[in-house]
Amino acid sequence: MIHGFNIGQPQISASLTDTHSMTVASASQFAQAQVAADISLRVGVKAKDVVEQQGEAAISLLESAANLSQSLAGEPGKGVHLDVTG
Repeated sequence: MIHGFNIGQPQISASLTDTHSMTVASASQFAQAQVAADISLRVGVKAKDVVEQQGEAAISLLESAANLSQSLAGEPGKGVHLDVTG
C-alpha cells in the first residue's frame, strides 16, 4: 500500500452471478421496451386508420347530400334548402 492506495490487483465488487442477473434484467427491460414500442405503433396505426375511415365516411355523406340536392333541384319548389340534423 502506497500512501493509502491499494496498488495490487483490482477488487471486483460484483460476482459473476450478480453480473449475469443484471444482464438478464437489462435484456428483460429491453424486451419489454420493444413490446411497448410495438404496441404503441400498432395503436397509432389503428387510430390513423379509424380517422381515415371517418374522413371517407364524411366525404361520402357530403357527396350524397350534394347529389340529393341536385336531383331535387330539378323539381320546382324542392331542393332549394336542404336541412340536415343529426
